[in-house]
Amino acid sequence: MTPDTDLFGHPVAAPVVREWAPAAFCDDEYSPGTRVSPSAWLITLPNGDRALDAKDGDGDDDQAMPLVDGERVNFMWLEIYPSIDLEIMQDRTWTVSAQPDHRTQSLTVVNDPDFLSDSLDELVERLLEDLPRSGTSVTYKITCYRWSDELPFFFSKKTGNFETGLAETPAAGAA
Repeated sequence: MTPDTDLFGHPVAAPVVREWAPAAFCDDEYSPGTRVSPSAWLITLPNGDRALDAKDGDGDDDQAMPLVDGERVNFMWLEIYPSIDLEIMQDRTWTVSAQPDHRTQSLTVVNDPDFLSDSLDELVERLLEDLPRSGTSVTYKITCYRWSDELPFFFSKKTGNFETGLAETPAAGAA
């Protein structure tokens, strides 16, 4: 991350971006790096088989997860909306450069996930608790985004990609 990028590495002034991550890699405490599509998470193993790339950015030495034809992997998309500026004055009043996109589900200060909030009011309340006593106003760059629910994708050996709407492979031993 740089001062010109958000928590996800995107430019703070970028238009709406939608990227994807395996749902199993997402939780309340950690969000992996995202990629442009579910199929962007596929790698080719030395034996030629395709696998889900387990390098999710958490620093663990994850192993690739080989896939079989028809295997279901749930993904979530992340939409990142244009960031906004939030200025909090010493008298505890505040203004924003623009309202968050109406689809925004979560907000946080750029490069500071400790302030993750569900609404602009909640974020301001949390920031007011930490407002420096400098006698001047403070301006924050705010990231606005939304995660989807889990969506099923199925690996197709024929195309070598994830597809939607394919039948799941029955579990081993199922009749």
